[in-house]
Amino acid sequence: MRKIGIITIPDYNNYGNRLQNYAVKRYFENRGLEVETLEMNDKGFSQRKARKIKLYLKKYHLTFIAFVFEMLSKGRLTALRYLKFEKFTRKYLNCRYVPKWEDEVLSKIGREYDYIVLGSDQIWHPHVNTTPYLFFAQFTEIEKRRFFSPSFGVETLSKDYAELVRNNLKGIKKISIREEAGKEILEKLTDASITVLCDPTLLLSQEEWSRIAKRPKQIPDEYILSYFLGPISPKYDEVSKKIKQLIQCDWYRIADKKSRESFITGPSEFVYAIKNASFVITDSFHAVVFSLIFGKPFLVCSRLNENGEPAGLDSRIDLLLSMFGMEERKYSEGMDIKKLQDPLRDCTSILHEQKAKVDRYFNDI
Repeated sequence: MRKIGIITIPDYNNYGNRLQNYAVKRYFENRGLEVETLEMNDKGFSQRKARKIKLYLKKYHLTFIAFVFEMLSKGRLTALRYLKFEKFTRKYLNCRYVPKWEDEVLSKIGREYDYIVLGSDQIWHPHVNTTPYLFFAQFTEIEKRRFFSPSFGVETLSKDYAELVRNNLKGIKKISIREEAGKEILEKLTDASITVLCDPTLLLSQEEWSRIAKRPKQIPDEYILSYFLGPISPKYDEVSKKIKQLIQCDWYRIADKKSRESFITGPSEFVYAIKNASFVITDSFHAVVFSLIFGKPFLVCSRLNENGEPAGLDSRIDLLLSMFGMEERKYSEGMDIKKLQDPLRDCTSILHEQKAKVDRYFNDI
């Protein structure tokens, strides 16, 4: 059986990150491959020693020590939330922890895996990619590197970072990317064939996602789901109240720091919360993705920064809405709120088209 190692961001505080990792793993397992998620170090990482300790703790299942560190540095609630993500990761992502960054270790990994898949998520964001040797898989042969919808998360690169990207992707023949802006960047920096692929979370069916869904504690039987990563402006609050008057349900605010049980929720609870919501209001890309998958009416708002101004993070949401012909579900002043109650148009054919595009891209695996 062919074997794949996934390299992505190991973010234990981000629903979308863990769920896209799961989706990539399941996609290749459904194609008959053996898949592991690799959490590795990097010789160029500024905090390499700290990461080495953390990876050893994970490797030898010393989760309670990691929990203590989280609790001392970030508080008990954040530590308990971290444990939810840790349990999800161990149960579903088939992680292999590689603390050492030595030639013999890397050589062994290179021999063990037929392919190293990089992505999805913003592994190439200039502020995230502090481990370029790892996130461009320079430790393995060019022929083994595959790219599954990685993202820069920005529309332009600095001169120095653009040169780093150019050097690390030299010789690569084909690359998939998540956004059109990323495609434009890569076409200027490489000679590779560039394909825009959807976020991998869109590739799994309702049934497959339902298998990992878990009911959160204290969630109502009927509710409007509110999930915001940025501040909620007075205008967003006003439209939320209007939606509540229409839907006539209680609120459930997932990951809300004001509610202990709401905040201590992991990726499985996130999936359940969207699957069973009467309506979803959010500024989150992945909350929109799962609303589309489960056919839930939703309203998406532009993400705001701490000053209450647009954070400039709408491009991938806008592309997603355009892909499904649902631009009218993005908040704008004076919009007709009553129409938001309408059932979503059937997304099945578009989802099948996107999966077929991914299948064609990976036809050599």
